[in-house]
Amino acid sequence: MDSPVRLKAAVVGASGIGKHHAKWLHALGCDVCAIVGTSVATVDRASRALRDIFPFAGRGYLSIEEMLAAEDPDLVHVCTPPHLHYEHVLALAAHRCHVLCEKPLTWDEQKPSDRLLAEAAELTAAVAQPGRVSAVNLQYTAVPAAYQAHAARAGWPLEPPRSFFMHMDSRRADNVYEIIWRELAPHALSVMQAFCGAGEVDNSDVDMTIGERLCRACFTFRPPWGPDCSCEIVVGSVPEGPLVRRFGINGRLVDYEGRNDASGTFRAYLRSGELETESDDFMLISMRQMILSCRGEADRPLATLAEGLRNQEMQLRLIEHARHGNSSQ
Repeated sequence: MDSPVRLKAAVVGASGIGKHHAKWLHALGCDVCAIVGTSVATVDRASRALRDIFPFAGRGYLSIEEMLAAEDPDLVHVCTPPHLHYEHVLALAAHRCHVLCEKPLTWDEQKPSDRLLAEAAELTAAVAQPGRVSAVNLQYTAVPAAYQAHAARAGWPLEPPRSFFMHMDSRRADNVYEIIWRELAPHALSVMQAFCGAGEVDNSDVDMTIGERLCRACFTFRPPWGPDCSCEIVVGSVPEGPLVRRFGINGRLVDYEGRNDASGTFRAYLRSGELETESDDFMLISMRQMILSCRGEADRPLATLAEGLRNQEMQLRLIEHARHGNSSQ
């Protein structure tokens, strides 16, 4: 049997979430050949951090164009701050490489929502080329499969979603006001859509509030099949104490946490009462599906760039309700 194709992968923005991308790319058999940073100091710091995680031997660059010319990677992950995604994904558009972008596709507090959506649509179209895989890292799209495995063990019936709830907290100190929504809402919206299917938010009954450390959105989601779904999404920033990570449908909720198993592998755990169900880490699932798609061994990534665009459209339209006093849009 032939060995799997070993993809050459680069990470743009290898600090923060980018180091986890690099870690999983290496673990999944990719050659992490390069990282791109903003300065010699940040590239050196990121390189040292990666070498502490795995035997990183790639080179560092200060521009995407220089990296592409020198390395010719098969796959590039864009993990820079959201206000740079538009620029960085477009810089990759003329190259043949596959592209995975962190969520949200575009975000800049200085730009109106319509401008951001236009930019997200532009970069989505720019990389939509035959033979190229493009994806957004909405890893929580993998949640329903883990939830269904837990539900089977718990003896819960699998019913069409009539209600959806998700509460997700973060520890980041700068997650205040709209930043909380920017960072965490894509995850909750991707879970909702994964349960319900593609559909539309009913703009006539949206109730959206933005607090200093908590945002809440209540709305009706109209899926293409089945009943309307009453949705509540809560995202927060907690400076200390336990984090809430809870989701579910039809009132059957599970708590989620990620932690190392006995062998030291980071995994996801769903719990209700005394029952706990183990799953692959959702980010691992997202990375693995992307690599399989690039190799031609899977039909599609976990979440396409077009699905990331739809996710961001819902994210921005919901927050516009709060900005305009929850009037119908």
